[in-house]
Amino acid sequence: MAIACMSALNKTAARLVSELFQEKIVDEKAETVREIAKKKNASIRQTSRQIEQWISTGKIEMVWKRGTIRLVPAYRIKKP
Repeated sequence: MAIACMSALNKTAARLVSELFQEKIVDEKAETVREIAKKKNASIRQTSRQIEQWISTGKIEMVWKRGTIRLVPAYRIKKP
């Protein structure tokens, strides 16, 4: 009985913890800060500040893109 109770408790805890973390959206068409900076002919720092403003106003959203080794933050226009 105690083992079954612990198993159910572990499943419940795992479900609750998984709800705390959002699933990562991977979009290969999204652009990284470096790619956006290169297009704008601006520095990475200037581009980062502009991206922060766009995110706060809801114009763009952060997603993930596959880098050479791991996922990297990327940005795309927010879909209505």
